[in-house]
Amino acid sequence: MKLAGQFGNGLRNTVLVLLLIAAIVAAIVVLSRKKAIGSAASLDLTAPADPTPFSTVAFLRRIRATHDLVMSDSEKAALNKQIAEIEAACFSREPVKNMDFPGLIKKWLEVARRPVGPA
Repeated sequence: MKLAGQFGNGLRNTVLVLLLIAAIVAAIVVLSRKKAIGSAASLDLTAPADPTPFSTVAFLRRIRATHDLVMSDSEKAALNKQIAEIEAACFSREPVKNMDFPGLIKKWLEVARRPVGPA
């Protein structure tokens, strides 16, 4: 029976450890790329093609949830107020007042697409 020497086992163990480290690094790189692509896609906004009160409120809520970093505190308050106004005007028993949904969407889309950083 032939036993492997100490040198043979050490080299094999070193190669196995290096392969394990390479696999871990590769997994981290792949996962970080998927996360970056997913977060960029979630920040991309598409305005509703035929705005209704429901789709407009959903769109404004998406802006509020995903683009709050580009908005000032006063803009956040104005957005919340705008959402509340649409809900009160369109989803209550009160008569519906005319609202310019495409104009509202355009206004808030411009705010959301504003670059992040100092002005």
